[in-house]
Amino acid sequence: MPGKITRVCFVICLSCFLAACSFAGSFGEDTAHKEKTAKGMKIGVCMSDMTHTTFIEMLDQMHRKADKLGVEIIEFSSDSDPGNMVEGLENFIAAGCDAIIFQNFDQDASEYVVSEAVKKGIIVISYDNYSDAATYVYVADNEKLGFAIGHMAGDWINENLGGRANVAICDYSLINFLNNRADYIEEGIRERAPESKIVARQDAGLLDQGVNFGEILLQAHPDVNVVAGVNDNGVLGVKEAFESAHKTGPSIAMFGCDATEEGIKAIREDSVFRGTVYFDLKQAGEDMFMAAVNAYLGDPGEKRVVTFQMVPIMKDNLDIVK
Repeated sequence: MPGKITRVCFVICLSCFLAACSFAGSFGEDTAHKEKTAKGMKIGVCMSDMTHTTFIEMLDQMHRKADKLGVEIIEFSSDSDPGNMVEGLENFIAAGCDAIIFQNFDQDASEYVVSEAVKKGIIVISYDNYSDAATYVYVADNEKLGFAIGHMAGDWINENLGGRANVAICDYSLINFLNNRADYIEEGIRERAPESKIVARQDAGLLDQGVNFGEILLQAHPDVNVVAGVNDNGVLGVKEAFESAHKTGPSIAMFGCDATEEGIKAIREDSVFRGTVYFDLKQAGEDMFMAAVNAYLGDPGEKRVVTFQMVPIMKDNLDIVK
């Protein structure tokens, strides 16, 4: 009798053990099944000009990561218009985006809709400008950046033109922080080459605007020998106009910003485009994308505000550019 009881107890215990293992296994499978992934996540990306070389490179990097993770990207171009920017943000909210990455060129216009998006649980990344409401902010220090461009131009003027040059500035006043950047470029040039003259300043943030500005300079200020601008695109447009008029040579220099592929190529070819400022914006695009994905997956990261590191680039340090 004791032997039968022992065998019965053993069978009961074994059955309970197997049932428990089966329950634990099914519980583990269910947990893994329900674990949150980025697949199916939807991210809205709004830039001021989707045809701009810099933004094309940034978006390409984002799409490469998105394809690997199964994330959908919705694009919107605001065309540097605050109303369009707000419309784009509202469209992203209505489309059920989980995150928004946008070039914030007007904080006053965007702040309310950004705060509304965050209240709805949407991760919002403000690029190029500060935002109190956004989840994350990715910016350049435009004072330091403008001075870096101006100092690069001023140093070149001192080394190659005896400290005197007739300078034209490519501005982009539609975007306030770029307009400020142009002011600091002027200050930087005056600080390093005070005997130089700023003879012209015009909006030329896009390639075609730069070509137009270059043609105007050739007619109204044919003695211009240095051009500095808020980005590469506009300055490269001026370069194109000057080259078409055969206004090139060792006494002409142009300086931009963003280290675009075209800008780096122009420096490497010893053209009149001699310098730019490197941010590794392709990596910045990936970093913003991954910050949104990680926050969506529950990892908010340590930094809310990220300031881009910058390096002035000329022919002698091109190897820095990836």
